[in-house]
Amino acid sequence: MNEAGRLECAYHGWEFTPAGDCVAVPQAKDKDYEGRACNSERACLETFPCAVRQGLLFVKPRALRAGEEPDFDAIPLVDEVEENPEEWVMSTVVRDMPMDYSTLLENTMDVSHVPFTHHATVSKRANACAVELTVTDKSVEGFNGVWASGPRNGYYGPQTTRFAKPGLMVHALRCYEKRGFDTLTVVYAVPVAPGKSRLISRFPFRFKSAVPRTLFKIIPEWSSHPNANTTLEDDQIFLHKGEREVLAAAKEVASGADGSVPLGRLYYMPTTADRFVTGFREWLEDYCGGGPFGTVGGGIPNELGRQQTVDELMDRFHSHTAICKSCSAAYENLSRARVALETAGILLALSAGLVAAVALTAASGGTVVTPAAAPASGFVAKAVYGAGRLLLLGLQVLAPPGLPPPLLMARAGVLFGMAAMCRAGMAAVDRYKVRFVKGEPVPPRNAEGLRKGKVAKRVTLPVGGETWRGLAKDSN
Repeated sequence: MNEAGRLECAYHGWEFTPAGDCVAVPQAKDKDYEGRACNSERACLETFPCAVRQGLLFVKPRALRAGEEPDFDAIPLVDEVEENPEEWVMSTVVRDMPMDYSTLLENTMDVSHVPFTHHATVSKRANACAVELTVTDKSVEGFNGVWASGPRNGYYGPQTTRFAKPGLMVHALRCYEKRGFDTLTVVYAVPVAPGKSRLISRFPFRFKSAVPRTLFKIIPEWSSHPNANTTLEDDQIFLHKGEREVLAAAKEVASGADGSVPLGRLYYMPTTADRFVTGFREWLEDYCGGGPFGTVGGGIPNELGRQQTVDELMDRFHSHTAICKSCSAAYENLSRARVALETAGILLALSAGLVAAVALTAASGGTVVTPAAAPASGFVAKAVYGAGRLLLLGLQVLAPPGLPPPLLMARAGVLFGMAAMCRAGMAAVDRYKVRFVKGEPVPPRNAEGLRKGKVAKRVTLPVGGETWRGLAKDSN
């Protein structure tokens, strides 16, 4: 965007209005051209409908036709927040995911994996229960679903699910009267490329009490994002590698006479727990040609790209921190804090050493030598003299003349202790910064008793050409 508020081409400098009209061609001989819309449609840009709603920028990737008005009513929104925005508080996590848009949505609709895959992060195996799902109102717009008993054996009551085209999924628990809050799990799955998608995950809450509502607004978003990323990484390796196995199986099945890919041939789904997944895959196949990048059949994409390594899958910095306003700012502040702690630690250690030297000199009956009068000329000599005077001034503050040697040594010890605290602070900052950079590829959080220190040893096993580290309770 140039100073005139126009979109300027970085290659030849042509300028365009928000409507896409070309209004400046620097190479044109006729300078009266400046500010006039070009008569040729070939010089103009296509414009796409876009709007900001609920803090998100929505773009419809189809150019407006001549005279066409954008259909803003078609934007997929969270209805509960739209109707009563003042009653809801909400956090948002964004991450680039190494999986297809369809795999990401399938995962978010698969409610029965949560107690197992996310054990010790957001759930527990003990919360596993029968999952009986029903799907209603299936159409080109999406579908609705109900889990009558709901999670945790009905502790929160029924859970409803809504899928709205092209990539919005909302789980809702409405227990305002029973538990004092309503909560939604909102997922926008944005297709990026075959095998890649962007997750925009939002967690709106409506609290009956003002205390959690106030705390929610005070606590910075970045403080919860490392844990949110840990939850995403619980099943990231499963999904990235698993969808490639599904694709290989789909291609084998599609080689049949009719070329179709029935989901029942790919997945064994003996219970109603998978009705949301099948409903979504059927919607993809029936109304969207299988997906945004082509399909083998059954809503399975026909391409996924290169399989990533475990280190790439656990990269948090480029997949989240760099694109998260809150976390990128926190990471920069942590980096500045580390530099400040390192500088302070060096200065404190030097000061401690000087005070200790003064104490030893005083204990031996010596005196601190003061510099002679300032030199008459010479930049270097004056600089050395100034540094010496500054050093002595600092010493007089830290080690006042006449202070007994034991007290001077005590001061030196305090300064050394403060320097050590700075070093400890640097180590703590480094440990916390890692949470913004990478995740833990091993899921030790799924090992029973790990957090109680009951796991006996760590084992390393070669699996599929890669080295995997795990935890074992005994030598077997």
